[in-house]
Amino acid sequence: MMRVLVVLLALGIASHGALAQSPMARMPEIRREIQAGNARNALAILRSIQAEVAGHPNFTFLRAHAYGAAGILDSAEMDIRRLLRWDARYAQLALRDTSVAALRPRFRNIDSLAARDARPVNHASVWATINEPDLVAEGTAYDPATRSVLIGSLHKYKILAIGPDGAVSERVAPRAGGIHSIVGIHVDSVRGILWAASNPRFDAPDDSTPSALFAFDARTGAFRQKLPVPAGGARFINDITTAPDGTVFVTDSRAGRVWTARPGETALRDFGAIGPMLNPNGVTISTDGRVLFVSDVDHIRAHDLTNGHTWRLGVPDSLTVSGVDGLAFHEGSLIAHHPLQFWRVARYHLDGSLRRITRRTLIEANSPDGRTSTTGEVVGGDYVFIGNSQIDRMNQRQIDAAAMQPIRIYRILLP
Repeated sequence: MMRVLVVLLALGIASHGALAQSPMARMPEIRREIQAGNARNALAILRSIQAEVAGHPNFTFLRAHAYGAAGILDSAEMDIRRLLRWDARYAQLALRDTSVAALRPRFRNIDSLAARDARPVNHASVWATINEPDLVAEGTAYDPATRSVLIGSLHKYKILAIGPDGAVSERVAPRAGGIHSIVGIHVDSVRGILWAASNPRFDAPDDSTPSALFAFDARTGAFRQKLPVPAGGARFINDITTAPDGTVFVTDSRAGRVWTARPGETALRDFGAIGPMLNPNGVTISTDGRVLFVSDVDHIRAHDLTNGHTWRLGVPDSLTVSGVDGLAFHEGSLIAHHPLQFWRVARYHLDGSLRRITRRTLIEANSPDGRTSTTGEVVGGDYVFIGNSQIDRMNQRQIDAAAMQPIRIYRILLP
């Protein structure tokens, strides 16, 4: 779920840690080649990573500049028009670069289009307030047994519960069972288990706390079990979901994997069936428990747990699903959070085969609180989500309760 902000090429991308093997890590190299006048070298690098990140705006942004620097203006224009379809602000930023200055007359209305795409969308309303500004809220879950929405804390190592009347109480005490900085949480309502992903603090480079998946009693918060992550390499476990049989799945954004464990197992193991991934983050499962969905750098991947088939969701040319954080499934659609990058909370409607996105409905966009909205949870026919998580303050190492606002939790009826 949680993403650490990295500003790159004037377009914010979100990432966990140093993705040394990720093609996204080559973006600064590409920019340097363009600035040095080596546009052809930049285009060669872009071609080498295209298959992995072609749906990410940063890729298209840089390729437009490389084409412009190489004098291939028609191709540069095609890429800028692609950015324009996704969000006019991407195209507006791209056109500021001197490499494509000759194309500016072809986009005379870009400023008005960018202003249109920057208009706030506010369909949800504040449902509850957490008067702990420095909580740094991250994961969300719903416990139907107590009718409570649960909120995890990156900074205070605990989990809060918000009752149906909006009252806030503590469900899991700070550091219970040895838990550390809490990222994703999830309730397996059939078995009454509250799962929580524990990690070293991302704002403390010297924190060597190992990542682990913790299990608590969903109703009482009592510690049940700790499942370690396999040893070796960087680890940062993130979002969590469970299948109907109780099998748990958790993304690992640094290892580029999905881990899993069946009921009764005492450690996580690699769920290799979904294939290699770059920076998996949000994870959810269809209502019937058949299809697992995982967000990656520039796409959403689906995996049929019954037959082992895996596919990328098809996306209309007018949409990009890059940078997805929290992910939830509801009645044939996916609700996705895109924080820190032209922020929005969007509902992506799927076709009947669950293989393609057909259209998008915005729930929240361009609002001050929505900028750091990381996750949410389907509660009956409503969607409840974190507004101002204030994760940006943790990114900037500026956590100060006296200078931060209470955390607002939003709610909206899903049509």
